[in-house]
Amino acid sequence: MPLCADCHGIVHGIFFTMHHPTLIRQGIERAKAQGRKWGRRPKLSPEQQQHAVQMAEGKMPITAIAKTLGCSRHTVYKALASASGTGETQQDEAGTSESALLSTF
Repeated sequence: MPLCADCHGIVHGIFFTMHHPTLIRQGIERAKAQGRKWGRRPKLSPEQQQHAVQMAEGKMPITAIAKTLGCSRHTVYKALASASGTGETQQDEAGTSESALLSTF
């Protein structure tokens, strides 16, 4: 049985003067004003992304790049696509594009 805000405050020693979603929204606005970033952190740092691009330009296989950087092939493809700015998928060492591989599942 859920407790009302007043009863919840009595049980936990916290007294709410505002509705919970309002408090959450205010906290998010305060954090944004302080310059906090939202969302998931990228798997690869900008330096690692640049390193992936350099390895790919050196004709290193995508699988080997992923093992070197400790990430998945998909992450390497995303890093290469964002570096090129085109958003197109890259091809792996067998000449198969990532979208073609994903469409087989």
